Amino acid sequence: MSPFGPTRAQNMFGGVGIYCDDHFFAMGIAGQIFLKVDDENRGAFEAAGAQPFVWIRPSDGKPVPMGYWSMPAEATDPASRSAWGEMGLAAARRARARRPAKKKTSRSPKL
Repeated sequence: MSPFGPTRAQNMFGGVGIYCDDHFFAMGIAGQIFLKVDDENRGAFEAAGAQPFVWIRPSDGKPVPMGYWSMPAEATDPASRSAWGEMGLAAARRARARRPAKKKTSRSPKL
């Protein structure tokens, strides 16, 4: 993930969440990489034969589809993996841009 700049990892879903500039764009689970997918890039992942990540909720065993799909099998060299990773990072950036801004709360001084 180094071509994207500084990244950090955080344990989650029994694997590792990968962030770049605080954008959660990839996960490493059970030896596989899953990348952020949205309506704009989902077709490319589907066409490449990638599979969605489905988390099984421990409390009730219910499958919960997530917005992450496997790194396509065709991504065998660093340049190809980087291109797919950039698609995941772009989707994470779009998701952040779509979120409404947090309202700032003003605190009145206590008298």
